[in-house]
Amino acid sequence: MKYRLLNKDEVLKKYGEKVLNNILELIHTLQSTYPKVQCGLNYTTPFELVLSLILAAQCKDERVNMVRPILTNTYPTAKDIYNAGVDNVYNIIQFIIVINFFIHFIFLF
Repeated sequence: MKYRLLNKDEVLKKYGEKVLNNILELIHTLQSTYPKVQCGLNYTTPFELVLSLILAAQCKDERVNMVRPILTNTYPTAKDIYNAGVDNVYNIIQFIIVINFFIHFIFLF
């Protein structure tokens, strides 16, 4: 199943005015509370961001920023990671994975 972001008109049509207003209020609150927030993870594609977020659950962003590029340079797509198998991916990310379970979570993605 593929997901995509909805624009305001699509949210209004699908969920109604109350949900749209709640979303807009939340966005405004976050932007005013955290005006200069930046993600500590380095990424250039949504795929890289998702991998980084999964890996960041186990260590600091700096460590993910060192390891994730090696992973995505070696296996640039989800299909490449899947085809590589758990052992090959684990060899790259073993220094940041505390529990072996999390490598299986990447394969579920």
